[in-house]
Amino acid sequence: MTCRPCLAVVGLLLFPSAVAVQTLPPEADTVLCSCTASIVAGKFTAPPNDCEAPVSSLDSGVTTTIPASANPADRIEWPLYAPAGQYTIWARLSAVPESPAGTVGKWNNSVFLSVSENGNTWPVPSVILDTADNSAGAGIGGWRWMRQAYWLAAKPFTFTTTGVHHIRISLREDGVAVDQVYVTPSSAIPEGRYACSVDPGTAPIVPTPPPPTHTADAPPVGNTTLPRLRVLHWNVAGGYNSVSQFNDYPLQMALLTQAAADVVVLNEMSYADTDMLTMYRDALSAATGKPWRAFYQRGNTHTDPRVDNVGSAMLTWLPVDTQTQTLDTSTAQPFAIQHLQVTINGVPVHIFGTHLYPWDAAVRQAQIGRLKTYLDQYGPRRILSADLNADPEETGTWTELQGYRDAWVTTTSVIQPTDDQGFTFDKRMSTGLPERIDYQWYAGVEATDFALVKTKRSDHHMILVNYKVAQ
Repeated sequence: MTCRPCLAVVGLLLFPSAVAVQTLPPEADTVLCSCTASIVAGKFTAPPNDCEAPVSSLDSGVTTTIPASANPADRIEWPLYAPAGQYTIWARLSAVPESPAGTVGKWNNSVFLSVSENGNTWPVPSVILDTADNSAGAGIGGWRWMRQAYWLAAKPFTFTTTGVHHIRISLREDGVAVDQVYVTPSSAIPEGRYACSVDPGTAPIVPTPPPPTHTADAPPVGNTTLPRLRVLHWNVAGGYNSVSQFNDYPLQMALLTQAAADVVVLNEMSYADTDMLTMYRDALSAATGKPWRAFYQRGNTHTDPRVDNVGSAMLTWLPVDTQTQTLDTSTAQPFAIQHLQVTINGVPVHIFGTHLYPWDAAVRQAQIGRLKTYLDQYGPRRILSADLNADPEETGTWTELQGYRDAWVTTTSVIQPTDDQGFTFDKRMSTGLPERIDYQWYAGVEATDFALVKTKRSDHHMILVNYKVAQ
């Protein structure tokens, strides 16, 4: 990377050298340097095109502290891409000799530290970094990694969302230099100097897994004779009950077990409070007297199982010939795709589940194009059961599904015309209106019955579709 143009250094030679043997930080940690700062303003000055030199501040001889402010004139800011979670932030600081005495003292060695989720709204900083060990000024000289002033308790910072956040250091006492900032989700204590992180404000590029290598039907491991194949779809909203407004897993499990489905596709399954996958699988097994299998795919790029672990699931009592799943990251937003093959009445049937991005139609269109590529790798009998987050009028989204049929349309609107529009979500946040955003689309089989189960056991309603699978 190239360093941005910087202001000239004033009095840089007054600071002890910041250059030392550099080590690479752990992969989860980020090191911010002068050349990656987006703003260097006020009394702070930065070296031109030099990541090795610190950001300095000229000592004006003031022996009072600058008040904390949400809009400080003297500041350094960095963009930082980071997953949601809790972090410890350290800064490598040094104090310039005081004017006019020429000794390193207590009026040149402290800064404020603050963070912003979006870079637009900043709090009045409450964290102070000070290089002294006590009120007498012990330990002030030289470069030191600090995370709090000696009279304050250490305070972690929490990012509530994944994305680009912003870190700010502002002056509390002029005459202090800032070499590096170290951001870590661990309890590690930095030592020495580190290699600067490249493009810390940019999201990492996650390679997209290739599509499956097989292009047709897998050999069957068993055959099940059924007069109808029933597929259930439901966005369970992490177990949320819209009446009680808390997670009520038993009520959801009771409804699932009453549906007599053969394959269950669920969106917004969560591990935040409990292992929903195991709980729901065991409930279906107990209610039916048959062993059910369950598959889960996380819907985001987080790796910590305790942080935002939400995704999609497929469950079935049928023998599974093959099962695949992936987190597709080729579009602006990652999304999960799941697949399983079962053999019904001697023929293989492929069932897919997914959950598309709710906030941008252009992203959904890109996602469904990628989904179509995934579906095309398999045999001709296909059922897609999904929260597609698109209403029927969003025609651009449906272009990619040419050759598939909408089960709601074929089983109700044509055969039995009705004023019921099949709303699966009572109030879309973007429009304030009820919408049909949950679907089952199919090809190569015949949808014979469609049931929309209106329920308050989630913020979405349940879909049940019966399919005839011809031999």
